[in-house]
Amino acid sequence: MPCTVDAWLKSPEFTELQLLEFYYSPGNHLPHTERHVLVPSAPMSISRFSSSLHTATFALCYLPDNLVLNLRLPFLKKLSLVWVCISEASLHSIVHSSCPALECLLLVFTVRIGFLQIKSPNLVRIGISFDGWQLIIQDAPALQRLILDSSYSPLLIIILSVPKLETLGVIHDLCAHFNMVFGSIVLQSFSMDGLSMVLDSVKILYIQMNSFDLNNIIGLLQCFPCLEKLYIKA
Repeated sequence: MPCTVDAWLKSPEFTELQLLEFYYSPGNHLPHTERHVLVPSAPMSISRFSSSLHTATFALCYLPDNLVLNLRLPFLKKLSLVWVCISEASLHSIVHSSCPALECLLLVFTVRIGFLQIKSPNLVRIGISFDGWQLIIQDAPALQRLILDSSYSPLLIIILSVPKLETLGVIHDLCAHFNMVFGSIVLQSFSMDGLSMVLDSVKILYIQMNSFDLNNIIGLLQCFPCLEKLYIKA
């Protein structure tokens, strides 16, 4: 099947392909007992769309290093990686080198990723769900929306230099070891240190609590003086 798809994509009819969704779907989803099954590799021929592709989704497939590390998609603006098999080196490469014009990034992983750093002058929206140790988002002057899955979020999240961030979530207390750092602000289970800094750009905030605590919410809001909408799940 991968060879067939690769042959299709080499067809002249797809020379100016702008949108690509590639995923392997054996039934609806891979059951827990079959997650060891090898999934096919993404087609090597996607590199031929470097001058046209602007939206790409890869799901339930393998993205090998020899494809990703040499991939250049200078006009790609939207990228989704969902349940893919990819090395940390390739993941960093695809975010920082392969797609310099990227504006929207969605990352959903069921495998553990130790460390992920995102630096981009063009990213506007980021959605992330992965179980790992550390996530760093820095030097993202255009970033407006950052959504993190509270069920699968890194233990330490550091956010630096995001002056346009308007939508943020989910801040939670579901894990005692969860820490979120904004410059000099440290949030740990809704307790705060270093309140010398506020995030006055944030207008929409999502939080999730094990149990509703009004005092903790009031304390948290000190960091977000310009908040317009607050969503709470308890």
